[in-house]
Amino acid sequence: MYLKKNLYIYILVSFFLHAILYAQERDDCKNKSDEFMFVFSNPNSLKDNGRTEEVDMTCRLYIEGIPSTSIRIDTQKYTIPPDGYLIIEDSFPPVPYEYSDKNVIKIKADSPISVYAERVSKFSAHSLPLIPVSQWGKEYTIPGYKDQSYTYKVNNFIDIIALNKKTQVSITDAKGNSIKKLTLKAGQNYEYNSTDDLTGYSVTADKNIGVISGNHCLRISAACDHTALMLKDNSKLGSYYYNPGTSFFANKTIHRLVATRNNTRVKIDGKLIPALKKGEFYEYRSENPHVIESSAPILVYLLFDARSISSPEDSVDPSSILIPPIGNSVTSTRFAFPDNMIYSKDIQVIMKTDKTHTLRLDDSILDAEWKTFPYDSSVSYATLSFSDSDIHRLSTTEPDAAFIPLLMARGLDISLGTALKTGFHDLFTGKSSDCYEKQSLSRGRVSFPQDKIKEVFLTDSSKPILVEKEVIDIFVFDNAEEDGDRVSIYLNEQLIYPDVRVLKEGINLEVTLEKGVNILTIKAENEGSIYPNTAGFTFDDGRTLQTIILHNKKGQSVSLKIISR
Repeated sequence: MYLKKNLYIYILVSFFLHAILYAQERDDCKNKSDEFMFVFSNPNSLKDNGRTEEVDMTCRLYIEGIPSTSIRIDTQKYTIPPDGYLIIEDSFPPVPYEYSDKNVIKIKADSPISVYAERVSKFSAHSLPLIPVSQWGKEYTIPGYKDQSYTYKVNNFIDIIALNKKTQVSITDAKGNSIKKLTLKAGQNYEYNSTDDLTGYSVTADKNIGVISGNHCLRISAACDHTALMLKDNSKLGSYYYNPGTSFFANKTIHRLVATRNNTRVKIDGKLIPALKKGEFYEYRSENPHVIESSAPILVYLLFDARSISSPEDSVDPSSILIPPIGNSVTSTRFAFPDNMIYSKDIQVIMKTDKTHTLRLDDSILDAEWKTFPYDSSVSYATLSFSDSDIHRLSTTEPDAAFIPLLMARGLDISLGTALKTGFHDLFTGKSSDCYEKQSLSRGRVSFPQDKIKEVFLTDSSKPILVEKEVIDIFVFDNAEEDGDRVSIYLNEQLIYPDVRVLKEGINLEVTLEKGVNILTIKAENEGSIYPNTAGFTFDDGRTLQTIILHNKKGQSVSLKIISR
């Protein structure tokens, strides 16, 4: 992050918070006022590349809502101006590690508002849309990533804010081990810090809490930057997602899917990946739009690595974005770009293909190049580019039409539905999902019958594998660190898949068996960079997932007996 070639980062950071949202209010939403509580985590005295840098941060709040709305921030009073956009700059203090109750920032409004918070310096910044306290919950799944800084390991963090007195909170790791138990007072914050990857950690409480997570200066491969996301609780996650894949000038896009329940089965463009336990995540890299289906709610987020200012070769900082499920669609949103955003000003929009004609920009017919998702042509996406800094409005002309808007421009990435408090809709039905209270997750093709599919882990390669049909899928994956392993697969002494790369994201292979006994031979073509050749194989016949992990030397083969009944 502190490489001097990244002087333009300040220009980019300001865009994050100036991208504003106005959610169309609905009569069926009960909230007539809003309240927020949040904290700025402390990125000061960051250590990286063998040195320490004291960071002087500027704090801002960006509040969008109905003109003349009365706002109270702690003891200060404000009014939203006629343009509906209020910017407040103040010396909001960051929270110290562990406990704090003086630095929790409280915002109250007499009408619904949307709020983004920003802390920015010349070389570091973080910005996040806020979730109102009326939408807080009791159970959260944490996104994360392992910091790759050179000399000093920078902490990942979780900030937990209590709404009520005597709130009992528990932090557990991805395997369910207890990490911390604590009791918080009303309005008190606790910040947990660790150099560990916190992906899949769980925060639970007996009363509603707010949770923010991130890294004080996350480095993946190039520069580093502070990241922070205010999270939705698990009840507001979904089981069906349309993932746009990447964003403009992203060199590498890392996708993570985190399970909130045991035995969660996930399909990516119809291909089944190994079942996930609660807290486990599946990571893959893809630049292409794709569809994610799951048997239980999952957390989906993207990490953009080696982002650029003006070209893919000009690497700067990583950033992250939460991907909303189809139940977090909207019928109207407002946004704007600042004058100093001199490069891309883009928004990605996802909606049903047969409803794209209903989308309007500032009440005029939208001229956009729509493309369908390769796996599901019933849904399309478009990238809208802008050159001005005016406030714009996207809306639909039909009551059963809804869309998902995503700002994905050069590392400053926002799901415009993240801070939405009223008027959520289902992408496919257009029906209201009751202001967050009920997430509509309708999608007819999702099918994971709980009473038919089971998972079996095999430990003895000499025992036969029984399957119920002749055409099966074999999912080949690296269950450890991807290191370049390759295998060749033979069926009944015939080579059917030569030199298959064993990847972390896996590859799905279709195999047609003979009725009765078959011999499937796996040959290790190399040992990659880490000894030995390690590969996982999941056999899927539509009723049972049977997984075995093989460890072989170069040139060694293992034969599995598969019986098709």
